[in-house]
Amino acid sequence: SGGHQEIGSLMRRSRTKGRLLKVLEVGVGSGLTLAHVPAGVDFTGIDVNEKMLAVARKKTEELRSRRITLETMNAERLSYPANSFD
Repeated sequence: SGGHQEIGSLMRRSRTKGRLLKVLEVGVGSGLTLAHVPAGVDFTGIDVNEKMLAVARKKTEELRSRRITLETMNAERLSYPANSFD
């Protein structure tokens, strides 16, 4: 969809040469954004819905060249240290 393409475009424009852009998507769901994750981005998607994450994980099989991590997690209780993402 247009919104997911726009997010991909924003990630492309935000990259810094020689450094991976670290992105967190809260509520990644079925992974509609994943196809738009560009090279040079270290992308992490979280969601509380394991069934939706299973759908997203299937999509990552076709995107093995991308740095994509998917985790079951509640955004209200992130297990990442502060300032882990751009």
